[in-house]
Amino acid sequence: MKAFFNRAPLSPNTRTNLSLGKIKPEGWLKETMQKQATRLSELALKASESEKTAPDRAALALDALIHMAYTLDDEKLKAAAQSGMERLISSQREDGWFGFDEGGDYLPRIIYMNAAYAYLGYTSDKRVLVFMDNFFRYEFRNLSSHPLEGTACAWAADNIYTALKVYNITGQKHLPELCKRLKDQMLDWTTIFSTFPNVQPMSKSMTLKRLNDGMNEEKHDLKGENHPFFASYYHQTRGVNVANGLKAPGVVSMFKTGFKELNGFQYGWEKLIKYHGTALGMFTCDEHLNGSDPSAGTNTAAVVEAMRSIETLLDAGSFGDKPVEALEKLAFNALPAALDEKTGLCQSLQQTNQIDCSGEGHGWYNAPDGANEFTDDTATGGIIEVADAYGRFASCLWQATNDEGLSAVSYAPCSASHTIESVPVRLDVSGDYPFGENVEIAITAKRPIEFPLYLRIPSWAVNPMIHLPGGEIMSVRAGETACIRQKWTSDCTVRINLPRMPLVKRWSRQSASVEVGSLLMALPLEGKEALSTDENGIRRMDVRRGENDMYALNADESMKLVEAQQPGFEGIDGSTKLMAKICKTEWPLSGSDAGAIPILPECGKGGEITACLVPYGCTKLRISQFPIAKMEEKDA
Repeated sequence: MKAFFNRAPLSPNTRTNLSLGKIKPEGWLKETMQKQATRLSELALKASESEKTAPDRAALALDALIHMAYTLDDEKLKAAAQSGMERLISSQREDGWFGFDEGGDYLPRIIYMNAAYAYLGYTSDKRVLVFMDNFFRYEFRNLSSHPLEGTACAWAADNIYTALKVYNITGQKHLPELCKRLKDQMLDWTTIFSTFPNVQPMSKSMTLKRLNDGMNEEKHDLKGENHPFFASYYHQTRGVNVANGLKAPGVVSMFKTGFKELNGFQYGWEKLIKYHGTALGMFTCDEHLNGSDPSAGTNTAAVVEAMRSIETLLDAGSFGDKPVEALEKLAFNALPAALDEKTGLCQSLQQTNQIDCSGEGHGWYNAPDGANEFTDDTATGGIIEVADAYGRFASCLWQATNDEGLSAVSYAPCSASHTIESVPVRLDVSGDYPFGENVEIAITAKRPIEFPLYLRIPSWAVNPMIHLPGGEIMSVRAGETACIRQKWTSDCTVRINLPRMPLVKRWSRQSASVEVGSLLMALPLEGKEALSTDENGIRRMDVRRGENDMYALNADESMKLVEAQQPGFEGIDGSTKLMAKICKTEWPLSGSDAGAIPILPECGKGGEITACLVPYGCTKLRISQFPIAKMEEKDA
């Protein structure tokens, strides 16, 4: 299926995702995805067995299966995905409603629509287009008598987005009108992000008991346009809903252009990071927004939803490059850290400063005690979400532009195919990005053709350069997008040099983190792993500290970067390393969590040691947001 730009009267977009299936991961990204794919069909089948009792999980599993199957071109997974879609299509009633559960909840249908649109993009199966149109017609006829309810009101932006994507294909005039009705029933994320009332951690602003009591007093959840106070407060502070809602203002701007809609993501993201963000580049939520303490948990499903919101915005309109840098930071830090590649197990919560992964002693707001254990529990563990996120991320690394060009989103290794003016064009992206600073793009065209190539230059790059095919060197500025317009032939190669320097960033309580490009660097802590299997066959892995020492960072000392010998997030031996000065410090712990970061702890003479920091995504136990050491004056 070709790439579709927004159809009038929708707001025009200058970039849109390439046709699904046209981008294939390579290098370390492909290896990472293949390891997940080995068990994905089994996990998806396990999730589908509960489609009557947990239909939203079954829907997410099908979505993950579709993206992973067709991105990797895996025949076994494609057969499983096809089987799942066949069953889904056959479940549709004459009036357009579908599914396997007996309830009237829209949430699993919204997720299934995501899966169906992905399948349509990969296969061009017209039956899927009819299937989707029938459901949207059901909504158009019945939304007033059968309104959205509960979490579906929080996730309605996904419903709107898939309806508008179908509109771009079919031009059915009832679809924009349906989206206006859906907006009226959606939680008002545009206002929430522009005013941002949720500046306090939930552990301070409202006890869980008071929140539950308030919802019980109201006696019903969100329903249609009726959004009671406590129910609204619950949904607008629940991390996974907030992450999903980040796309809402931008999706609404496709048919209702306004300043708040166009800037909704930027407002929301900046305030989320200001009040609830950590060095991870993500807000805490365990399960609700819980402040800027790096010991608070960050929900893996929320990370995945935040990534999907940004990917949706990239496809929906023009919102600048800041969302892309946020996407890369999530994809190259929080996403791999949630997954243990060796065992295939996954965390449902992770911590920026994580000193113990076990089932007790954590200070979550309302997450289960064992939420940061690694597990393959498809109901809670986040393992399906992570697979879905990798498949989606790989599928949006490059975009088509409205002037018949190609635009880079990220330089992770991949191949991208597209047709420009009936000429097949292929890009092969190689290099070790984000572990190294050099990217090579080989362009192959069936015959010589002129088109623009847009290359995003990350804001962290130091004196970046682009080496053009003719030998010319193009000096470019960090934080901007370079455009190369020329006639391309099959022997053209563009090389991008993106030098990096260790960058110290400051956070709450005068703490600091160190970044190298889009990689957050962390001090790995020694830990003892213990695997177990429960009576339901679910595997779990605890990781407990082998030492009690905690450390502060001497941010004034120079740091030495050692480039990766083996790009990827499996293990720390061959990965990128940063040699930095740290010292032991008094840092009171809180149960199984690192306590509040000490402010400017003193570090005595001779107390420094040189430590090896590694990419956050390579670690299980770690410190990545450090207290800044107050160094004693050395003798003259």
